[in-house]
Amino acid sequence: MPSDSSRRSPVRGFSLLETLISTACLGVVLVGVYSISTRLSRSLVDAKSEYELTMMVRALLNEYTITYPAMPTYGIYKDRWEWEIREVTEQGLKPTKHDHYFKFVKIILTISQVNSKRDAKEYSIVVARRG
Repeated sequence: MPSDSSRRSPVRGFSLLETLISTACLGVVLVGVYSISTRLSRSLVDAKSEYELTMMVRALLNEYTITYPAMPTYGIYKDRWEWEIREVTEQGLKPTKHDHYFKFVKIILTISQVNSKRDAKEYSIVVARRG
């Protein structure tokens, strides 16, 4: 009579070791995908924030140059950004014969996050004012 071991069919399926190794590999891949998606999400948020800041800077500088001196020189935007505008006389421009008609000023816009002056950014433009 043949033994029981010779009548058994070949072993099918995966062993415990194979399952553990494949699960570990899958875990490594998923952690990598999660890490990349998190970085991309942060980059997207930073890009949107930078775009919003750029549009705000353009709007403030344009409004200030058009409505001068009626516009306030400081304010808070969306409870997030604090801004201040100041003017200084621009020096070092090449003089021309028409300079007595104009005064050249540099408009400086300083923006920082509310209650955080250490990350302040400065933007500026030079304009000619009659005077």
